[in-house]
Amino acid sequence: ESLQWGSSETAKLIVQEGKEKIGIQIDEGFIYQTIKQHFQLPFFQQIPNFEKISHYIISLYVIKKFTNKDDAKKIAVSLSEKYLILTAEALIKGAHLFLLKNDLQSDFSERNFITILEKPSPIFQKKPDSLKKTIQNTMFSLGRDHVISPDLLVDRIISEGLIVCAVSPIAISESPTEDEALEFFHIKNKISLNSTTLKKIYKKFANTCHPDKISGVKMPKEYSDTAQANFIKIKNAYDILMRGLKTDGKIRRST
Repeated sequence: ESLQWGSSETAKLIVQEGKEKIGIQIDEGFIYQTIKQHFQLPFFQQIPNFEKISHYIISLYVIKKFTNKDDAKKIAVSLSEKYLILTAEALIKGAHLFLLKNDLQSDFSERNFITILEKPSPIFQKKPDSLKKTIQNTMFSLGRDHVISPDLLVDRIISEGLIVCAVSPIAISESPTEDEALEFFHIKNKISLNSTTLKKIYKKFANTCHPDKISGVKMPKEYSDTAQANFIKIKNAYDILMRGLKTDGKIRRST
């Protein structure tokens, strides 16, 4: 009732939760507009508690931002900062993979995967009514009267974004120099580098392209081949840096 009648204090709680959970700034006007437009849905008619309403609005905000190129870029940069290998572009494509997979279900095919990776996202090309249906289907992907939580939503989008990264050729040669490897792993201070830190960084990158990460994904074989090639490049970059840490037959370890 507070949101329906425009209570700013109630809306501020949702804005605060958006900042704390996802790191995004939700406009209060968006909150009131969402309640007004969606109030007749079964979800709202069952009088959900505040936490569920908050989750619904935050999740809807994230999904809608990924259907607009400019706003999607801003939020993708914010979300991708937690993952060394994840780019904003890959995250946007991952969001659209997530939308299409939920929209098409078993009809999702290799062709859809290629379209997402090789062409401008079809999500941007959808007509407003079709796009609205896709978003609503995604929001209620866990059931007619349930809403995917913002934490789970972001995790799913990131997972799809990492798949995009895994099958996209990485910008490093199969036999990189030490400097190229340092740049690739985003290591700025070589002096403080040790085996423990390097192994942690390597695992973050290697896990992205690991065969288990893309198993079961509907994609042409050439994409899985690219992921395998990426995995080898990452391993070679790790090996060259690990050899560089060896001094007199001993590896410099963290203290």
